[in-house]
Amino acid sequence: MAAALLTDSQMQEWGWRLPFLLSVVISFVGFRLRRDPEETPAMADEATEPHMPLSETVRSAWRPVVRYVSLILFVAALSLVAIMRIPETLPRQRIQAT
Repeated sequence: MAAALLTDSQMQEWGWRLPFLLSVVISFVGFRLRRDPEETPAMADEATEPHMPLSETVRSAWRPVVRYVSLILFVAALSLVAIMRIPETLPRQRIQAT
């Protein structure tokens, strides 16, 4: 919409900033809406003590947690090394114009 209202020179000088300014306004409105939401009556009746399943899982089954985290870190490191080495290992091909 701004591109239709502004000339090319105006768009290049300052018009490109308009979406960013609009996003500041939208972010502020979203923050205000989400800051203090009221609980619905159905959920207020079921309000209980916070449940922390991750800490309970780590305490009760720490060996499988360590095993799976190690596996994930190994796969991530292997993937990173593979991605970093692919450009070096692939042969460089030149496309010749005919």
